[in-house]
This record gives sequence, C-alpha cells and structure tokens, in this order.
Amino acid sequence: PIGEIAMNSRVDVTLIKKAYTPDEIGQLIPTETTRTVSGYIESSSLAEFSSGGENGLRRDKRVLVWTFEYEGEDEIEVGGMRYTIYRVYNNANGKAELYLERRVSNG
Repeated sequence: PIGEIAMNSRVDVTLIKKAYTPDEIGQLIPTETTRTVSGYIESSSLAEFSSGGENGLRRDKRVLVWTFEYEGEDEIEVGGMRYTIYRVYNNANGKAELYLERRVSNG
C-alpha cells in the first residue's frame, strides 16, 4: 500500500506545484500551490518496475487522474505520503498516468 491506501482503489490525491521567488537578498524561496483531485491508484507495469530497479530506484506506483486536472505538478501526496512525479503519460482514455517515486527530499 501507499501509506495506508490499498492499490487499485479510488483515492483523493493532492497535486503539488512549486514556484520559486527571490527574497530581498536573492535567495530563491519555494512556495507551494496545492489542489486535491480524485485519482485511481495502481501498481506500475512489470516493465516500469524492472526499469526502475535497473537504475536503483523504487518505481512501483502510479496514480491516474483526468488529463484536464493535471497541470504539470512536480509532486503528489497520497495517503499522507509525498512522492515525486517522475513521468507522465496521457493515455487514450483521457487519463494522465502519473508515475511516482519516493525521494529523500519527499520527507
């Protein structure tokens, strides 16, 4: 499961977009914009899982959301866990397949 969420189930997900603005001394300060949308959580295909494993990454999760709801966000929160979106595929059914991985920066 992702957090306490079972695979192959509907779930509310929080899409997270980061923007950076300079402060008074020029340091880039991140700000986050979040939106909650309905998604469907699945395991990644065997090929995707194997590809990630070859590169030392754990890439075994994906979330499907409607294509019109995905606006290029970099991160997603599912079941209280934050993930980086490393790849997006717009399928023929009007869904954006968001492929997720956990990174140290995700907390």
